[in-house]
Amino acid sequence: MRGTFWPIQGLGTFLKYPALWRRPLAALLVGWVALICAGGGVAWWWWPTGPANWWPWPMHLFLAVGLGVAATLLAWILILPLVMSFALEHLAREIQRRAGAQPAKDESMLSALGSSLGLTIRTLPLRLGWTGVALLSSFFGPLGLLVGAFGMAHLACIDAFDLALAVRGLSGPRRREAMRAHREEIIQGAMAGAVMNLGLGVTVLGWILWLPALVSGAATRVLSWPETAMSATIEAGHLDPSVAPPAPSSLPAP
Repeated sequence: MRGTFWPIQGLGTFLKYPALWRRPLAALLVGWVALICAGGGVAWWWWPTGPANWWPWPMHLFLAVGLGVAATLLAWILILPLVMSFALEHLAREIQRRAGAQPAKDESMLSALGSSLGLTIRTLPLRLGWTGVALLSSFFGPLGLLVGAFGMAHLACIDAFDLALAVRGLSGPRRREAMRAHREEIIQGAMAGAVMNLGLGVTVLGWILWLPALVSGAATRVLSWPETAMSATIEAGHLDPSVAPPAPSSLPAP
């Protein structure tokens, strides 16, 4: 059950430390405004300018609104890793420090940017696929809305865990291996994250808490993963980094 509700636990963790609110919330607010401006700009560009009539004008109107929404979703999904890296990296590091974890040697800014772009490229088919599913599912009522929310949550959970592992000092390939080993935990958390997304979205302003909650939950959750313990041991000089870590199936159950 702990592997399912870590996003909700992350929301509680984030709300527990008001001193950590200002930086991520301010950055995310700027990001939301930029996304809304992008979608609004596309809709304005395609907005019908001719005289209103019964058939072509409503079709052009729906096309403009649909393209605006699609542009917003596409921009959101493509820039999500960058938003995570620049807006929430400090939050993940502080959450882990307050949980008792020793600071780890993380990547330089240039390497972190490269890792974020690499993650975006590697998961681009998944991101585009979930964008299409989210757009199509919006026409199928509450169930479709839940499916679309799960898609968005799945991508956000991947990026949240990638960030949480990065601040523990894991390289890009080792982060990918760790997330593959804990794929079920990520998917289960995405289910809870989708429900939380819809719940916070009811209040509109509460939605800005969603990404910080996911990052806080992932930052805490990875501290119990054997991959992060292995990284800490290597950094301390007690293990040869050229030796492959044990397979997850050979490790004792938590």
